[in-house]
Amino acid sequence: MTETPNRTFSREEIDTLRAHMEAYRNETTPPRTWKRLAQDTGANEKSIAAWVPGTYDNGEYWKNQVIPDLVERFLRSRQERAQLTARVPAIPGFHATTTSGRMMSVCSVAIAFGGMGMISTAPGCGKTWAAKEFQKTRSNVFMTTLSKGCGAPNDILTGLLESMGEVGQKGVIGHLKKRVIERMSGINGGLLVDEAQFGTASGLEELRAIHDATGCGVVLIGDERLPGVLKGHPQLHSRLVVSHAGQKLPEADDVDTLAAAWSINNPALVDYLRTTAAKLSVGGLRRITHGIRLAVMGATAEGRELTVQDLKDGLAQRFMEGA
Repeated sequence: MTETPNRTFSREEIDTLRAHMEAYRNETTPPRTWKRLAQDTGANEKSIAAWVPGTYDNGEYWKNQVIPDLVERFLRSRQERAQLTARVPAIPGFHATTTSGRMMSVCSVAIAFGGMGMISTAPGCGKTWAAKEFQKTRSNVFMTTLSKGCGAPNDILTGLLESMGEVGQKGVIGHLKKRVIERMSGINGGLLVDEAQFGTASGLEELRAIHDATGCGVVLIGDERLPGVLKGHPQLHSRLVVSHAGQKLPEADDVDTLAAAWSINNPALVDYLRTTAAKLSVGGLRRITHGIRLAVMGATAEGRELTVQDLKDGLAQRFMEGA
């Protein structure tokens, strides 16, 4: 807890801050815990639990100037976040693109054939977007995402079980694998593993074992490193029945679909987005999406139509570079 408050608070100001924190605490059912309020504000848990009700320091709560300083800063930050959130347009939901159709077809074929599939493209081509939509709209499809340092058997197996609704599963790898096999047996389902380039040799081997034991479809999704990773595992690579690999940039149709999702129909704006997406070396659709979001926010705040300059400014703000 800081020892030097930014200013001196009157008793009336402190009572107002206490009322705001009490209201914040009671926004949820059950009310937010004192531990949560302590984490939010940086105050000591026992102190905030006595200060808000007014019992702190034998009822002379107004003598403490440190807690109200922390509370005021928290409330100011919260208000600023709320104001910004209200201004920032929501990213449109899933819209099928040419590329997403190909990726989802890989998933469908792998499951139908009871084989393994691979999706490998440069970042920003919509892999995760398509995989999540496929998983959400099909039955018996479960998905986990790996990361650097989190691609070992335990990471993969617990992630898949969490996707199946079995949160908090623990135990040796053999037990976890057995449970996944039990869940996938006889259901003609599929397992999607995103960021699969981070899978360890033993982690990928567990996926092969699950596939062999159940006949379920397994789709490995990752960046341009993934084909090289799989070639280092002949038993895994030989089981590939379908793939979508080598795409480095979004298709022009993908950009058109994204623009339409944002209600951008002006040919000049669409052409600018197409041109920009074609020259972005990393993060195509994702970068374009965030650039559009900032551009729309700026134009909306000024009550006018979106312009090419807005898009340029949005991309420049997002990436600290000219677009």
